Amino acid sequence: MFLLWLFSLFVASAFAALPACQHVYGQDPNPGTCICSNGGADPPTCSSSTGFLCDVMTNPTPVCSPEMCPFFNGEEENERTCLCADAGGSSSNSPICTAQTGLLCDLEGGFNNAPRCGCTAGRYLLIKNNDASTGYCASCPEDERSEPFASACNSAACPAGTYTDREACVACPQGFYQDQGGQQECPYCPSGYVKAVDSLSCEVGCEIGSYTLSGTTGCGLCPNGEYQDQTKQSSCKDCDRGYFLSDNSKNITPFTTARHDNKNDCFLCAAGMFSDAGFQFCIMCPSGWHQSTIDAEAKHYKCVTCAVGKFGDKAGAKNCKDCPIGFYQNDQTSSFCVSTMPLNLLLLCSSLLFSVLRCANC
Repeated sequence: MFLLWLFSLFVASAFAALPACQHVYGQDPNPGTCICSNGGADPPTCSSSTGFLCDVMTNPTPVCSPEMCPFFNGEEENERTCLCADAGGSSSNSPICTAQTGLLCDLEGGFNNAPRCGCTAGRYLLIKNNDASTGYCASCPEDERSEPFASACNSAACPAGTYTDREACVACPQGFYQDQGGQQECPYCPSGYVKAVDSLSCEVGCEIGSYTLSGTTGCGLCPNGEYQDQTKQSSCKDCDRGYFLSDNSKNITPFTTARHDNKNDCFLCAAGMFSDAGFQFCIMCPSGWHQSTIDAEAKHYKCVTCAVGKFGDKAGAKNCKDCPIGFYQNDQTSSFCVSTMPLNLLLLCSSLLFSVLRCANC
């Protein structure tokens, strides 16, 4: 009895020597070994080998987790504190990425290819008194920029024709310009003008997806069945035969990308349908005709007549049907087949006496 009491006292004193985990849900790392307990039996011990993150709520039993930063090489910001280590890495050499040190994890970007934490674009790592442990991410001034993991901001102004997105200088997109340096956005060219080649100004003309209205400097949007992939044009281009475009540039504003500005905005007609150039909709092939393929190389601008011995009994057919035994059809646009003899004789005639094309002595 005494030995059992002594053993229980030893176990209790051993667990008492380990501090309780101060943080749950894996939101913050613990500074040392601790018991991850929610009051139940057999609590795990969180250590440098099992991880310093204790989670007592999201699992049936408490767990220790050296949670990995899910995104590497600064591609995407992590949502919460985590250990920057690969699956086989030693947690003792793995930094803990926090909101202060940056939530970007790079497994090989540190000294001697060691894991490192870094700041997101538009921020930089600020270290006080040359002590890396005091480092935290500070925001760059509004007129400066930085790439991910930067240790300083770039104060050089972006040149005219570009703007800064807090990470790099970006050329003004189509329809925008910038005649000054060090700006955070590019103004939109007014109606009837397009961005000049150097992006420093606008010049008379219409943007892609539109055309110059006759006798004015105004622009009109390309309508149904048409598109325009070049600037400064006086008209739009028709969609090719066998294609259609039906949205009529609805709900288009200068800042949307849904305008008809590319040949790929035109859609290929479905099998059983056809169109001519500049069509808003495709038209079903009439009965006696068909269109069997769905292929960009196919001739969807016309339907094909049914072959001799076949018929098409409905519009929009993908394929023609064979005439049944005892009937024939040599009119290639017919919607029905014709019997070769009167009905009373047809009933007496053996099916062996008929071919697909016409009644004959086989």
